[in-house]
Amino acid sequence: MQVLAMPKQPTELPPSEVIPDAKLERRSRRVFSSEYKLRILNEADQCEHGELGPLLRRESLYSNQLQQWRREFAEGGLAGLDKSAPGPKARLTAEQKEIERLKLQNQRLQKKLAVAEGCLELQKKALWMLDHLNELLSNVVYAGQAATFADASPCRSPSLNSTSLTTCSSWSNPMIRRQPLRALRSS
Repeated sequence: MQVLAMPKQPTELPPSEVIPDAKLERRSRRVFSSEYKLRILNEADQCEHGELGPLLRRESLYSNQLQQWRREFAEGGLAGLDKSAPGPKARLTAEQKEIERLKLQNQRLQKKLAVAEGCLELQKKALWMLDHLNELLSNVVYAGQAATFADASPCRSPSLNSTSLTTCSSWSNPMIRRQPLRALRSS
């Protein structure tokens, strides 16, 4: 296999020094002093028909800037021209925003608390019903024998509570459920 040499010799590259161009630099937002604004407003008021356009082009301004400056001058005088901050005014202060955020968080937590309290009430009612059912069934006699419902259960718990409900597997046995109901029907 034959390796071919490159026919052209590599050329020297000029040094890669970057010279910033002022025209390509990012411009910052222009800030106008109140004296400049007042001077431009006076010149705009003295302009005849057709002279306002060249004034705006010469100063690199827009007509809406003149309208805003006139409105600010009419509302606040010379002090009104100083305030011209860009962007919309803040609707709420930082403290008011924090208060709103905390109010929303409080409402969310109140809803979660209401749900949790509802679940607890439901659990209390279900436990009460199971305890009440246990008391009723403990008085039932099975086929002539004096056996309580707790004695018939493989769990051998004297009363139903939250631990016996979770540990007892006999609740799925249909015979244990049916026996007390038959005994209730026969009495």
